[in-house]
Amino acid sequence: MRRIIPLLAAATVTLSASACSSSGSEATTASSTTQAETTTTSTLDTTTTSTTAPADTEPAPAVPSDAELADAISAFWALYDELGASKEPFDPAIRTRLEERSTGDELATLFNYFQSNARAGYYIQGGIESSLTVVSATPTGAHVRDCYDDFSGLYRIDTDERVDVDDPARHQVVYMLVNEDGVWKVSNILDEGSGCIVSS
Repeated sequence: MRRIIPLLAAATVTLSASACSSSGSEATTASSTTQAETTTTSTLDTTTTSTTAPADTEPAPAVPSDAELADAISAFWALYDELGASKEPFDPAIRTRLEERSTGDELATLFNYFQSNARAGYYIQGGIESSLTVVSATPTGAHVRDCYDDFSGLYRIDTDERVDVDDPARHQVVYMLVNEDGVWKVSNILDEGSGCIVSS
């Protein structure tokens, strides 16, 4: 998807000048015995006003590039793998780390998942290989489809024995991302099932 960068309109400065003037007049009053002449002269007053150019406005946020969204998803899974691999007792402060790359429903889901694993004595080992397609994107939100190959597993902390079953099929999901203070975070993951195929 192309990245759209809005253009800023150039600010203009307008200077205007106005002048006002009054013309001279001559009045003559005559009497049978005395003649007086009175002359009134006005001066030209020129007032110049100016307007101040408006301050530059902040550029409108841009639609994220495919690469930006891919980086956000990669960072999300990197954090998932890091936190999931811990064999230490569960620490509720993990929420702060999760907030770096997730928010909303997905933040709550991950927090509960890692807490459940720790209580059961499990940890995660491995990772995934993504194949991403941007479905839609705006400056504040995006949907990205992933047909990923999952080669991670769930293991017992005490014996390192794997407790889940490996699924060789690729799995398809849609990531819902939101922009929070300039950082793209995963807010939800919609499951679309197994068996997707990556086109060459």
